[in-house]
Amino acid sequence: MSRYKKELSNRIKDFHPNGLYLSDTDIVTCKYCNVRLDGNNTDTLKKHTTSSNHLKKKTKTQLEPFGTKRQSTIVGGFEVQKCVKMERETFAEDTVKMCLKINIPIHKLDHPALRKYLNKYVPDSDNLPFGDTLRRKYVPLCGIAEKEKNKENLKNQLVVGDKTSDTQGRCVFTVLFKTVNAEPEQSCFLASVYFLHAANGSTCSQAIIDTLKAYDIDYSQVHGLVSDFAYFNMLKILIGYHILHYQCWAHKVNLVGDIFVKEFKELNTIGILGSNL
Repeated sequence: MSRYKKELSNRIKDFHPNGLYLSDTDIVTCKYCNVRLDGNNTDTLKKHTTSSNHLKKKTKTQLEPFGTKRQSTIVGGFEVQKCVKMERETFAEDTVKMCLKINIPIHKLDHPALRKYLNKYVPDSDNLPFGDTLRRKYVPLCGIAEKEKNKENLKNQLVVGDKTSDTQGRCVFTVLFKTVNAEPEQSCFLASVYFLHAANGSTCSQAIIDTLKAYDIDYSQVHGLVSDFAYFNMLKILIGYHILHYQCWAHKVNLVGDIFVKEFKELNTIGILGSNL
């Protein structure tokens, strides 16, 4: 046993009559209240052992028959271990959710400065898994939970399709669902991301159909499609004629600009020269 562990254990001995015992690293557990406390904070331990709630539970437990109290202690021990495990899982998953929502890379959680900060101010945070484990185990869980949440929120949908390219030059096609309910605020959900060998009516239509199937959405619930390509009208054949196609306004403005430059070359040149004066 390390010197630090011995010092902490000796310090906790003074609180043994009050039902406190060292359960894990520097975490102290109260057998009467079934709560976990920071063993390094003596003031917290004193406040807890003198609180009216703790004294009430301590008196009630001591008045019970020995057999019942012993059984309760054993059961309570299992419950404490179960709660500790659940708390660690919840803490890890909530930490990943927080990073994903505010766009913090998962590997930043491995930074020594951040680990030192968490260990200082967040009890039991030294049990937080490293970034690789969080990415492999908890990111997929967050994705599943978000998908189930979106299924509940998506009633009548408007499908939004957009494409771009990644750093490797691949075509990245995203499918978003937007609610069209009569509500003051509308929500847009990222449903899926595809890496396509080519962006055309066939590949993009198939991507949208696969996404609808993954979310158990019936085709009749889709009211429209927003995209920047006219060939998405092929979806009327693939899905149904009830689908309305809305061309992206940003793409329309871009087309107008291209036509202006092409058809009014001299006027465009005069405008450029005038802006340089």
